[in-house]
Amino acid sequence: MFLAHILNPSENPDQIYDIFIYLIKHKHPLSTIEEVKYVEFYFGRQWGNKIFKVNNDGGFIGVNLSAYGEFLCTCKVTLKDGSSILLDKYIDFESKKNN
Repeated sequence: MFLAHILNPSENPDQIYDIFIYLIKHKHPLSTIEEVKYVEFYFGRQWGNKIFKVNNDGGFIGVNLSAYGEFLCTCKVTLKDGSSILLDKYIDFESKKNN
């Protein structure tokens, strides 16, 4: 499993980008995320040290937010069998700056 993100110009005048961060698996015809029970995202003190819990409802498992600078996303994926996976991803804006 991996974390991916999509950037769009922010609709919030105090921010640079609106970001969707979501859980994916490597592309494979039999690859699903139905074994995921829920995901907990953590973005640090700029988001009040809050944990953003997202239940698996059968669609994308992700969170929308806005930011003015790069940051680290850490994520705990809890599976239906009770085990968990820890993931992290640096959310950068470099790909947009070079276009």
